[in-house]
Amino acid sequence: ATFTSGIGPVRADDPTAFNAFNLSLSGIPSPWKMPRSAQYNLTVQYQLSGTQSVSVGYVGSQSRHGELGWDFNQAKQIVPPGQSLRNFQEFKNFSSFSQNTREANSNYNSLQTTYDKRFSQGVSLRGNYTFQKCRTQTRQPLVNTIGGNRNMFVLGPDWGLCGWDAPHAMNISGGYDLPVGRGKMFLSNASGVLNQVLGGWRINVIATALSGTPITVPCNIATTGICAAPTKSR
Repeated sequence: ATFTSGIGPVRADDPTAFNAFNLSLSGIPSPWKMPRSAQYNLTVQYQLSGTQSVSVGYVGSQSRHGELGWDFNQAKQIVPPGQSLRNFQEFKNFSSFSQNTREANSNYNSLQTTYDKRFSQGVSLRGNYTFQKCRTQTRQPLVNTIGGNRNMFVLGPDWGLCGWDAPHAMNISGGYDLPVGRGKMFLSNASGVLNQVLGGWRINVIATALSGTPITVPCNIATTGICAAPTKSR
């Protein structure tokens, strides 16, 4: 049965000849929910001296109505290896009842701290530490195609870590204004094109350290149903 052939091939017009064995049905619910997200933060900054400052902040976000693909005819339990999934489906003569919906949620919460220090001669230093956690009910298909919600019947409590989640992040950066150009140690009298070309240069260095991202923990023995898709763990 297709849009081109209609329902003729399954003989839905004749109850005595109707045959829907292994037929797959799919659809999109109406009205279609639009995804939405909200970002928020609260940061407090304190100046320790004329050249030093620290800041501590909370940064978070919420996302609602992310896209999910469901099969309403999947098994509602973990099926032992070697057994046919069809024996545990509610409608055994049909293959699947798939539907794309907007039901997935995710959230991000973090504590971010920053220390800034300015030295003489154009030298500056910044250190940043972030403690964060990202949780989701679905995967980002362009970033990590492994996993997803394991089973639609346990979607509510079925949360996992985002594929890029890294609890600890440390960034250290520094900058140095090169002493070249008008008013500087070298070429202090430069002007015009010479000062525009050789003056005002700055060197920046950034070092980043992250804790590991989640790994995929699949079932030791291939099963079907709830444990069909691997989940993220750390």
